[in-house]
Amino acid sequence: MLTALRDAEARAVGEFTLDDDDAVAVDFVASAKRHFAAMKDIWREENRAALDYNAGLVLRAGAGGLEAEPVNR
Repeated sequence: MLTALRDAEARAVGEFTLDDDDAVAVDFVASAKRHFAAMKDIWREENRAALDYNAGLVLRAGAGGLEAEPVNR
């Protein structure tokens, strides 16, 4: 489906894979665009690039309130 919806004139395409329990910050796309801009020269030279955001938080709700645990996987 994603391939069928791509803009044929686009020079670059960003795709994001999220699981059903994932969430992203409201400024995630803007941040991804900034990070891509920083690696633009690599993308131009190799005609491909990938950004891997593997850090996040696990949020647990318990009797004592909310607990957030940083994870990097």
